Amino acid sequence: YDWGLVGAFYRVSYSYKGKYLWEASGRYDGNSKFPSNQRWGFFPSGSVGWRISEENFMESTRRVVDDLKLRVSYGQTGNNYISVNDARGKYNVNFYNGNPGLHPAVMPNQDLQWEVTTQLDAGFDLSMFNNRLMVTADYFNRLTDNLIYSKDMPNTTGFSSVKTNIGKVRFYGFDLEI
Repeated sequence: YDWGLVGAFYRVSYSYKGKYLWEASGRYDGNSKFPSNQRWGFFPSGSVGWRISEENFMESTRRVVDDLKLRVSYGQTGNNYISVNDARGKYNVNFYNGNPGLHPAVMPNQDLQWEVTTQLDAGFDLSMFNNRLMVTADYFNRLTDNLIYSKDMPNTTGFSSVKTNIGKVRFYGFDLEI
C-alpha cells in the first residue's frame, strides 16, 4: 500500500518596461501508482502579454483608457488520481471449504497512464474611466486526453470494472466579464 509522488517544477518570468510580458513554467512529476513505463509526466506552460496602454501611440487615449492588455497562454496539467491497486491489481484471501485461497479482486491495467489536459486561452483586459468600467474577455479551448475512467466489465470476467484511459473531452467557448 506504500506509494510515492515526486515532482520538480520551474518558472521563468520576464517583463520589459512593464509592457512586454513573458512567462514559462513546467512540471515533471512521477507517481509510483502508475506502471513503471508510464510513471513520469512532463507538463509545460507558457504565456505572453502586451500592455498596449503603455505604448506611445496610446498617449492620446490616457484620459479614457486606464489599462489595455492582450494576453495568450498555453499549457498542460496532469491528473494522477488513481488508486494504488488500479495498475497493479489486487488479490484477496478467502476460505473455500476451510482452505485459504487467493482470488483477484481488482483487475490490473499495465497500460494506465496520466490524464493530460491541454488548454489555450486568449483574451484582453480593459479598464476605462478611472477604473470605473472594466472589461475582461477570454476565449478558451481545453482538451482532456486519456481520461482516467472506471470502465464497466462484463460479469463473465469476474470483475465489475477496470480503471483505464478512455476517450477525450473538449470544452471551449468565450467568457465576458463587464
